[in-house]
Amino acid sequence: MEPYSINEYNDEEEGSYDDHDPLIISDNSMGVPTEPLIPQPISIKKERGHSLGEKSITQLASFIFIVNQIYGPGVLSIPVVFQQAGWLMTLLSLTFFLLVSCLASTLLCESLALIPGNRTFEKHIEYSVAVKYYFGKKWYLVFQILNNLCIQSYNIASIVICAQSMDQFLVFMFKKTFAFSLHPTLGFIECGGDVSALYTTGTVTISLGYIIICAIAIPTSFMNLDDNVKVVQTASFTQVIYDISMAAKGEDILAH
Repeated sequence: MEPYSINEYNDEEEGSYDDHDPLIISDNSMGVPTEPLIPQPISIKKERGHSLGEKSITQLASFIFIVNQIYGPGVLSIPVVFQQAGWLMTLLSLTFFLLVSCLASTLLCESLALIPGNRTFEKHIEYSVAVKYYFGKKWYLVFQILNNLCIQSYNIASIVICAQSMDQFLVFMFKKTFAFSLHPTLGFIECGGDVSALYTTGTVTISLGYIIICAIAIPTSFMNLDDNVKVVQTASFTQVIYDISMAAKGEDILAH
């Protein structure tokens, strides 16, 4: 069987690959027989359903989403890294990871485009679905476990940083914040100074800042990516641009 060209492939409307041959790699010059690269077909409708919403994110929305991901909670640690590691090693490290990230993103886009019927990204095919398509169900399950652990660790760190920042904002605005202590003592406590005491090792508290962050994050977590970009990501992007402009002018952001 001769390998076909991806560019000449035309997929049906609902992206099921059960009736098509797998992608073939041919290396006749080395005398290696052709073997299918894809062990299992996939159905995008079965994998993802309609949970991702309509495929209507524009280039501007994609740009807003990427900028928000870059200026996430981790950006707060960059000044500390420059202070502790020095400007040279920090710049070299950031440049290295920039190049690696760009290369990884390019390869990921290429692998998604090689899936039949998705040459110009017509389908809702994401990272996890591509892993199942290329490596099969077993490695797909391993990837899902590791990927979810990675995402949860990032979420936990982000929630703590955002809650601590919110508590610090409450102290700045109202001179105090409150928390319910679970350990080492049980009861309500008041904090009017450094809120890091609420987040130190050996203490378990539910702070007012944490409750506010949960009240904002939980409802928006039920949105699909389209609605999230239109509301949450756009608002966050606007705030980021405002903060950067105020910082560039040397003005106090909280004073406004």
